[in-house]
Amino acid sequence: MIWEFKQQLYVSQRRVSLQTVADLSNPAVRSRLQDFVTSQESFPGLDTPEEYAALFEAVYPSEADRRTSLE
Repeated sequence: MIWEFKQQLYVSQRRVSLQTVADLSNPAVRSRLQDFVTSQESFPGLDTPEEYAALFEAVYPSEADRRTSLE
């Protein structure tokens, strides 16, 4: 889910097509997404305990939206 969150943030903030980063198994795509997230400075580092929660809240700022996503 973390890579999907990074993908959603990248697409929405860079205003690019999902197709440009669709293949999350591709190391080059993951590198591009991670570079983007790292450049934001507001997110915890890769593989830190806080990473999931920070990205989840960034993608779904509303608590109700987060709850709906989990359901």
